[in-house]
Amino acid sequence: MKGTVGLLIGDLGNPFYAQLATAITRSMDDEGWACLVTHCSENSDIQAMMADQLVASGVRGLIATEPHSPEVLSRVDVPVVAVDRTEQDVPFVASDGEHGGRLVAAHLIEAGYRRCGVVYAEPETWSVRDRLTGFRLGLQGNSQAQIEPNLEIDCGVIAYDESRSAAKQLIEAGADAIFAINDYLALGVLAAVADAGRRPGEDVGVVGFDDTSVAGLPNISLTSVAQGIDQLAARAAGMLVQRITRPQQQVPPVILRPRLIARDSTRRDR
Repeated sequence: MKGTVGLLIGDLGNPFYAQLATAITRSMDDEGWACLVTHCSENSDIQAMMADQLVASGVRGLIATEPHSPEVLSRVDVPVVAVDRTEQDVPFVASDGEHGGRLVAAHLIEAGYRRCGVVYAEPETWSVRDRLTGFRLGLQGNSQAQIEPNLEIDCGVIAYDESRSAAKQLIEAGADAIFAINDYLALGVLAAVADAGRRPGEDVGVVGFDDTSVAGLPNISLTSVAQGIDQLAARAAGMLVQRITRPQQQVPPVILRPRLIARDSTRRDR
């Protein structure tokens, strides 16, 4: 092995982060580097503490997901690469969340949904902000769909129970489709649809974001926006290796184009 790097993951309970951690570890291994993975529970203070511990243990570089603690991104003594956009002056790799949000809006309108709600949390993060912006702009740009303040709910946290409760409110308010800002929240939305005696797709369309492996399971069949987790991981790993081995070379940010994967949760003709 050429050395060891650290990976600061936001929440390993989120399927996206779990898959991303696996993919980054594999990509670093392909590059000849060992990877230590730490879990910071979406807490920037914990992320900063974990970063200090990793640097003290001798890692040569760090990859950090959101919440992107400023202490981690700009003050540690090793090269850092971020996953998802950040305001700090460090290289990052991200998918185009605004484009992804627009894809969701266009897909729901084309499928015949007209009162489209959204369940989200942590709007202060770039990834959520971009997805919401794209979704809102996509609906505003089409006269066939309605966008109403009462059809947007901030869950407060990325959690199944909170998402399920928020989706229940949206269904009661008359939403015929719900965009969950990630697949983890979408699982709570699917549960709320079942609780209401409705059918995903036929009665209430449901869309997630990330296209995790859970989304493609036959009993879930969740329409979702694919970020390209393996590509994100490979780019992040390659950028960090470049920063470590060629420190004088500029590493520009990379923004990937997502795509929407349509499944049964937005099919009205079954």
